[in-house]
Amino acid sequence: MVVDFYKRMKSSNDTTSKFILKHWYEIPAMLPVFVFDIIGTQVVVGAAFRSVRLIRLSRLLHIFFRTTAIFRESRFIYLITFSAGDIITGAVAEYIIESPIKDA
Repeated sequence: MVVDFYKRMKSSNDTTSKFILKHWYEIPAMLPVFVFDIIGTQVVVGAAFRSVRLIRLSRLLHIFFRTTAIFRESRFIYLITFSAGDIITGAVAEYIIESPIKDA
């Protein structure tokens, strides 16, 4: 992203300041790259961000186990969910297969 911006700036016929004024909206989009690079090099802050990923993983596992408990308690919900997934998968597969064919 930054390299592409730099290459376009150098290949442009505009001056550097004129190019930056034309493409000012791209600069805020590049800020997270620099911020996360700086944060990632800090040991304590980087460890904190990695622990946040573990929290997300534990939440995902919690949701998975709650869902499986619901399916164990009610076979009807399991049947409805499986049927809906089967219908959606079949519809998407049919669309992918028939979409290139004209008048399908």
